[in-house]
Amino acid sequence: MNADRADPGGRERLLVIPRLEPAYLENLAEDYDILHVDRGIGLAEMPAERLSGIRAVLTSGPVGFTREMFDACPDIEAVVTFGTGTDRVDMEVVRQRGIRLASGQGANASCVAEHAFALLL
Repeated sequence: MNADRADPGGRERLLVIPRLEPAYLENLAEDYDILHVDRGIGLAEMPAERLSGIRAVLTSGPVGFTREMFDACPDIEAVVTFGTGTDRVDMEVVRQRGIRLASGQGANASCVAEHAFALLL
């Protein structure tokens, strides 16, 4: 790990955009220095030094990650969507910059199917 890209304590910094239950944030905070920006609001107005060195972002399908968000976070190397959707992530930027993209696609498929079947009953 490059020390220039981590916080002074040596931990990686993670940008978290979706609203998460406090327990989820606490779990993430055990391993990462978390910067939580609810729904990305105000991200573009943040000082560059506050966003410097953040290499990964956790977002959600409905919020995504726009070109403006990528521009505000120039060190981003990976975008992970909490859920299945990636349609609001600017794919042109992802391709241009070689950014890794991951989602939870299929993670809850069996639960959704079971719920739908239960509703039918």
